Order: sequence, then structure tokens, then C-alpha cells
Amino acid sequence: MTNKENIDYLLSNIRELEKQIAGIRDTEIYPISFFNNSFELTHKIQTSLHSIEKEQIECLKRNLAEHEAMIRKEVELEREEMPVQKPVEEVTPEVEPIQAEPAQPIQMPKPEIQATPEKHTVLSEVLGKKILSDFRKAFSLNDKYFFKRELFGGSEDLMSDTLNQLNDLDSYEASINYIKAEFNWDIENPAVDDFIQRIEKRFL
Repeated sequence: MTNKENIDYLLSNIRELEKQIAGIRDTEIYPISFFNNSFELTHKIQTSLHSIEKEQIECLKRNLAEHEAMIRKEVELEREEMPVQKPVEEVTPEVEPIQAEPAQPIQMPKPEIQATPEKHTVLSEVLGKKILSDFRKAFSLNDKYFFKRELFGGSEDLMSDTLNQLNDLDSYEASINYIKAEFNWDIENPAVDDFIQRIEKRFL
């Protein structure tokens, strides 16, 4: 059924329903046939509207498909009309290698270093204490990642604050007391033992 036929059928049912309603306008008691006929006509009207709606949706789909096909065809024609550009070949100039004469090694006089074993040992101890005076430098990037995961629940801020607090303490006992007060760590945990050993080495 075409759209025009659907519209004509819809109008016919609407007129029939209007006629049914006009016929009982001045009646106080409505016959049962009025309701049956009215419900039937209403159903026909709804069916007609649904058919018209369905046909409109199909029409829109067809128009959209035709439009997309037209666009694809135009794009293909534009691609066919575009000239094909050949890639530019890069020409590398030939450069003759320069043969340099072998450099003569420069002999420098070796300085005479006079140092006693005692002075060398004292210097190593001073440098070691300088490095460990900043407790935060006792940890490499891998160490920080390991302890952050195992002891600080993955929190970068918590680990950084803890290292800053420990860095301000000046004794092993004060550092251990701070750890006990702030954290409920399992002493048997290898990660905890490793962390405490770092504190011990700081104050050796």
C-alpha cells in the first residue's frame, strides 16, 4: 500500500469515528455497539499511522543509502582525477673518506702522589658520612619503587614524607621509635628488615 493509499484509508477511518461519536452526542445512554465500533476504528487508525511511520523510516534509509553511495562515487572520481606523484629519490653525494694520520700519544709526566694509608682511610670515612647524612640518598629508584609497594601501600607521598622525617632525626634510636609509632610493620617481613638496615648503616 502506497503512502497516498495509507493516508486515504486513515482519513476514512477518522471520518467514520467522527460519525460514530456525532451520532451519540445527544444521547444519554450509549449503546454497546458504539464502544465496539469505536475501539475497532481506533485500532485501524493506529495501524494506519504505524504503517505510514514505517514507510517513512524505510524511505529515509533509502535516501541516506543513496546519498552515501553518491558521496563515495564522487570521492572515487576525485581520486582517479588526481595526478599520481612519483616519490622523489634522495641522492646522497659521494664523499671520499678522509684518511687522517694516526695521532701520536702525548706522554704526560706522572705526578708523584704521596699519601699515607691512614689519610686515605679517613677521607673514605668522611665521604661516606657525607653521603649518608642525607638519608634520602640511600635509596636508588629501584629501592624507592620496591619500598613504596611493599611498605607504603604504593603511596609516593607517604614514603616521601617518611624519608623526610627520618632524615631530620639524628640517632638510630629516634628513627626506630618514629617507625614504631607511625607504622605497624611486621618485623619478620624481609622488606622491613631491609629498610631498618638502611637506617643502621646511616649511623655506623
